[in-house]
Amino acid sequence: MIPIDPAQAGNVGLIQLADQTYTTIQSAFSRLIRSLELAAAATERYSEYERAEMSVASEFWKSRQERFNAILAANERLRHSMLDRLNDTLPPNRAILRFSLERLNNDFFQLFSEYGPDRLDVLGTVISSYNQQDPAVNLNLLDHVLKGAPNFYVPLMLKGSLLLESGISISEAPALLERAADNPPKVDNPNRYRILALELLGEALVRNKRESDAAHAYRRAHKLDLENPLFHYHTARALAHGRKSSDALEAFDRAVLVDSSYYPLALLDDSFEVIRDEIKDRLTDRTLQWADTIESVLRMADTVHVIAEDYGLIDHPTVARGSQELIQIKDRASTPSYTMYRELGLVVLPEWIKSWVGHVQDTLQNSLKARYESIQAYNHALLDTVKDYRKNWIKTWGIGWFVVGFLLMVVLVLARQPVLAAIYFYVMWILSGYILRLFLDSRKRSQLLDQRKNPAMLQPVEDDIDLIGRIRTEMLVLLEKETEIEQEL
Repeated sequence: MIPIDPAQAGNVGLIQLADQTYTTIQSAFSRLIRSLELAAAATERYSEYERAEMSVASEFWKSRQERFNAILAANERLRHSMLDRLNDTLPPNRAILRFSLERLNNDFFQLFSEYGPDRLDVLGTVISSYNQQDPAVNLNLLDHVLKGAPNFYVPLMLKGSLLLESGISISEAPALLERAADNPPKVDNPNRYRILALELLGEALVRNKRESDAAHAYRRAHKLDLENPLFHYHTARALAHGRKSSDALEAFDRAVLVDSSYYPLALLDDSFEVIRDEIKDRLTDRTLQWADTIESVLRMADTVHVIAEDYGLIDHPTVARGSQELIQIKDRASTPSYTMYRELGLVVLPEWIKSWVGHVQDTLQNSLKARYESIQAYNHALLDTVKDYRKNWIKTWGIGWFVVGFLLMVVLVLARQPVLAAIYFYVMWILSGYILRLFLDSRKRSQLLDQRKNPAMLQPVEDDIDLIGRIRTEMLVLLEKETEIEQEL
């Protein structure tokens, strides 16, 4: 249900129009989704890649429909900000649907207070009885308003859309909608309403078999909203409908470069019949190009994963989470869809590579640094052990050696040996003790040095870190090249 202004709660006609508008929009979603589902199962008509694209597109439009309903459920009435979000969810042939929502917004009419309450009351009457009486009656009412205000945006839009919906004198609709596009309301962002009029104008011109003029109207709309690929798609549709193959294909390429979801829509639209084979060929070629790139990147990812497992990094929470993400990426890559591959290659994989592969490399680098520091600390500890051994020898055996030598010298003196001989003996005793200490130090040092750890033992780890860095760079370069190739195409 589309929420209307509580002040209009007693307006039965407006409530019925809101119900009918909601039903119309839901039907548009359902028809599109059903067509995509049927095409995804049509093995004889569409190739594997085309059917995969249809399947992905059906899920995409289901999510759009769910978002449309969620926005309605979260709001008490239609507002401008809400309408902008709703418009982004609507199916591509959305011009009539967009204005159907706009005309239910009570704030919309408040933008035109300078036209006086009488004219606004007439417009309110038209809205309330939009689908309840002969369209000719409402057309007469709108003509009455336009007679006194020929450039009044609202009646111009109402009459143009009513002519298109009723099929009455659709040849008059383009002139009305052209005037509406040239006379948007005087608000901070008039382009919002100018674009809406141009979208309806393009649709009216196509239905009047004025495809070149329709393409021009869509190009005007694109200049006002440069980031929206929808107008490239509509331009391509109008030109293809007018059998201008080369220009249509060029416009279509611009659309799918930004949003690949237009591929399945074009395959289902008879307006694209003249360039359908070219569209199919482009879809197949680009799907295969991305498939090769994604496969190569995933093989490199497996190599990094094996290295991470070898070093026991998989138990690390961040690395483990990245491993689960890799499984999910592989599952998505099993669907041979250009849109799926493109999303993986442009968004998902670059972010995953920078975060997960980069984290594996950083974690291993930090581990290597810690192991280097551990080896250095261990080797320094061995040298400190030699120093401690020397100090302990002096404090224990060294003192005893000096004491024993001194006592022997005293004995020699008491034995009436020459004093100089006794002193010489003592000096030689001390010297032999020093030589013994040097020998024992050398022996102990040699034993401890044999226990040293050589930092060269970590070279394989450094090589693996360098390998991960090279793989990471190669993965990103592959994806960037694929993006550049697609833009060149």
